Amino acid sequence: MTNATGPAGLTLGIYQSYFGGDFETITPTDWLCSDKPAKGWNTPKFAAKEWVKARVVGQPGDAPWGEVSQEVDGPRRSQMLRKEFELPAEVVRARAYVSGLGYYELRLNGFRVGDDVFTPGWTQYEKRIQYQVYDVTDLLKVGRNAVGAILGNGWWSSGLGWAGGRERHAKPGENLRFLLQLEVECTDGSKHRIVTDSSWTAHRSPIVEDTLYHGETYDARLEQPGWDKPRFDARGWKPVKVVKDSLRKLCAQRGPTLRVTGELYPVQITEPKPGLYVLDFGQNHPGRPKLTIKAPRGTTVRMVHAEYLKPDGTLERANYRSARVTDTYICKGDGVEVWEPRFTYRGFRYMQV
Repeated sequence: MTNATGPAGLTLGIYQSYFGGDFETITPTDWLCSDKPAKGWNTPKFAAKEWVKARVVGQPGDAPWGEVSQEVDGPRRSQMLRKEFELPAEVVRARAYVSGLGYYELRLNGFRVGDDVFTPGWTQYEKRIQYQVYDVTDLLKVGRNAVGAILGNGWWSSGLGWAGGRERHAKPGENLRFLLQLEVECTDGSKHRIVTDSSWTAHRSPIVEDTLYHGETYDARLEQPGWDKPRFDARGWKPVKVVKDSLRKLCAQRGPTLRVTGELYPVQITEPKPGLYVLDFGQNHPGRPKLTIKAPRGTTVRMVHAEYLKPDGTLERANYRSARVTDTYICKGDGVEVWEPRFTYRGFRYMQV
């Protein structure tokens, strides 16, 4: 927006976080501007009578500015990565060696690889990074194949970790990173190695926000069905950036990975206030919700968690301190939808919907 010629301009997004986890992005077009700012121009009660309306000259990302840099001290936007490749014969043996900075979920030909969560695990990143090994023989086929990954912040870039007087092993604001080496042997004797390189492409995932303790926001309207399958139309996806500074010591997973070991169902549902429902799962436990819903497109479901209740039956969240412990799902409106967050968890007994 500008009141002069040339490439001067401004683009602005305001993100508001309310208690309970509400978020709103504001991109106003009713700004006023002046080349002679008077005293008090940046205060709420300033009378901008002689200011003129700013002119919208383009959308964010248009030339000559290009994309806005995300150099912030905080979480990064979740990404999807993908690559397609050919195999000339049936697969005899295939192993995937995988790691990342931030969390990853590996996909092959439309299927999730493994049942572990929060991989590759939390380590002192300056010293070592763990990797996992998966037998993916049954997931590959003759001809065209597709491999993909969904990335989340985890401990790497959520901004979590001790600071001020204590070494901080988290790297807030650092880009998410992914490393793969897929070794394949075929019945014709050929061997193939598929690795992460510049041939991969990336796109923002439907996970709008994810941090380990604050929670996850997922907009199902942004899904791209088939993105992890062969022959997907990847127009609009961009080449990945290959980095050279991730060469820390890699080590194999040293212990069991984290897995979902069971499911709990509500033992009681109350309505302490009209339209506000509290689900009691009967015990405090580390976990995350699983939602099944059929609702119109754009319907927003917000799930807030707590370990105990206030006298009026609503959630008491003081012990979480600044953690929002809130998961949000935005419906795509396409029949029955089933969702659970990937890159967050918390200890809780109660959930408010």
